[in-house]
Amino acid sequence: MSNIQSKATKQVVIIVASIVGIALIVFGTIAIINGMNNKPSTGSSTQPCTMEAMICPDGSSVSRSGDKCEFAACPDAPQATKEAM
Repeated sequence: MSNIQSKATKQVVIIVASIVGIALIVFGTIAIINGMNNKPSTGSSTQPCTMEAMICPDGSSVSRSGDKCEFAACPDAPQATKEAM
């Protein structure tokens, strides 16, 4: 009877290994597809802005932001000077 149990055990191991292998293939494929779909659109900036600051006439500073990495407007000041920090 041990020969029958041995064959049954081997079959169970093969079935379980097959199920695990198929599951890995399915989940791997799903992960790859999701990774391809999460790419940013070509219309937006994919790189971060430089760490520059613009010193406003009132002494405050503003940094670059947005898709075009432009300086934010100074609070109530029409002119400002650019300085790298």
